[in-house]
Amino acid sequence: MQAQDLDQKKGWLAAGVPFRAIQWDDWWMYLPNGDYKGSTYWWPRPDVFPSGLTDWMGVPLSLYNPGYSSDNVYDNTSEARARYGYDWRSDAAGQAIPVGKGEYYRDIFANGTKARGIMFEQDFLCSINVQSNLTNSDLTSGADWLGGMDIEAGNVNWTLQLCMSNPAHALHSTVMSRATNMRATRDNTHSYAGNGLVLGYSAMLIRAMGLYASRDNVWTSYSQPNCSEGSCFQPDVALQNTYALLAGGPYGPSDAPYHTNASLVMRTCRRDGVLLRGDRPIVATDSALLDETARAVESGNKIEPIMVWSTFSDIPMVAGTEAATSGRGTGRAGAGGGGGGAAYVHQSEHGTSLNHGSIARYTYILGTNLENDTELGIDEL
Repeated sequence: MQAQDLDQKKGWLAAGVPFRAIQWDDWWMYLPNGDYKGSTYWWPRPDVFPSGLTDWMGVPLSLYNPGYSSDNVYDNTSEARARYGYDWRSDAAGQAIPVGKGEYYRDIFANGTKARGIMFEQDFLCSINVQSNLTNSDLTSGADWLGGMDIEAGNVNWTLQLCMSNPAHALHSTVMSRATNMRATRDNTHSYAGNGLVLGYSAMLIRAMGLYASRDNVWTSYSQPNCSEGSCFQPDVALQNTYALLAGGPYGPSDAPYHTNASLVMRTCRRDGVLLRGDRPIVATDSALLDETARAVESGNKIEPIMVWSTFSDIPMVAGTEAATSGRGTGRAGAGGGGGGAAYVHQSEHGTSLNHGSIARYTYILGTNLENDTELGIDEL
């Protein structure tokens, strides 16, 4: 896997794609009983990454953990407890969470920093919350767990991504200074567009909490070689990449080596890799939610929801100028949203001047309702 990742990076560089970080999911650590039962040792397996947590990749990393096992190397013997001194809360099913004052995260984040870690994704939050009694049977354990994580992320200047969250986690994020984004879709949304379109609704709560929404990894090419998923074809790459970008969280193309569509990726960012996102996560509009006649249309034997989402960018204007009348060709590379007039992305025909002409607001609209419409607009993204 280490050689494959290096080959992937070689392909990005050859295509001129300015990826600024990569994300490692769950396949590199010790998970003998799967994600839900949790990690037993937060360290790369030598058969996956023989170079361990070092800067062998040469780019910043987003690192990850699913659940936590009570049979972990830090707490499974009296010698381990004496050596590490971490405070764990465990249940009868063999699950656990590190509580205390964040000592566990202090140490794993220090290790991750050696590999240029910059973000930590905590996954399986809803499973830990609902399918165990680790955080829902008292008033303090969940807050102690996430609080220690947040403090230690701040000490190493990392950000946090919350994944598989319940509304309780969204609300608690308001006291987490390092939480910047929250996953708003299910995993691997390749086979059917509707799997990812829940983002327009879940992002409403995420946006209200002051966070960006995040879509799971996205493909930029229609198909992938040697794919092991149930579906290895994504017919709607323009739509998927559009809302992955405008969600505002990490934008993560995950194509096979040498299969990244560099032309499509470069419509989402500047040449230095800065994303052209809106000022807020894209969310479903009130009218799309409230208008009974606009909620769904018949598509074959299914009722498909009509999706109308929006976000915006407020652009400071230079004194003595007026807002451009069109997003196309105005040189607003860092403003968010990409070119105007697309089938999926539309910038308002003219900016609305606010504060006596000092700010122009551009609105971006994403709309789709039929699965077979998703080929439209790829050349306009």
